[in-house]
Amino acid sequence: MKLIISTLIALTFSLTAKAAAVQTVATISGYEYGINEVALLSNHTLRLTNVDKEVTILPLTDAVADKLLGNAMFLGNIETVTNNKIIVCMMLKVPSLADLRVAAYDYDTEKYSSDLQLILTDSGCSIHHTVVPKEFYHQTAAESLRAQMVILALNSLTK
Repeated sequence: MKLIISTLIALTFSLTAKAAAVQTVATISGYEYGINEVALLSNHTLRLTNVDKEVTILPLTDAVADKLLGNAMFLGNIETVTNNKIIVCMMLKVPSLADLRVAAYDYDTEKYSSDLQLILTDSGCSIHHTVVPKEFYHQTAAESLRAQMVILALNSLTK
C-alpha cells in the first residue's frame, strides 16, 4: 500500500512539473470563424479558445513547431512603434485574429518570459490604434508568424 501511494505521489509531482514547464510563447487574439484566441505553447501544441471559452489543443509536428517557435524567438525582443490616427475612414473592419503577442526569450536561461508583448495589431484605414515592429524585416516576420498560426487554427475547423 505504501509503495502505491509513493508511486502516485511521484507520478503526480512529475506531471505537475511537466505541466508547469509549458509556457505560452505567442498568442493571436481577435475573432475569426468562432475562434477568439490561438496560443503557441512551448510543448509543440496550439491552444485554440472559441467564443464559448472552450479550449482545443492541437498537436504540432516537430518540424512545424520548431519553425513557429524559432520565429517567435526571433520576434521576442524587438522594438515596436505605436501609431494613433486622428482621422479614420468609415469602412467596417472585417473581424480577424489580428493582435499578435510574443514572449521575450532569454538565451541565458533558455526560457520565455511570462509577459507577452503586443508586437503587431490589425491595420487599415478604419483602425485608430496600431502597433507594428520598428524594423521592416521584423514586421514581415511578425505578419508571417501571425498568418501561419491563423492558417493552422482555421485548418483545424474542417476536421
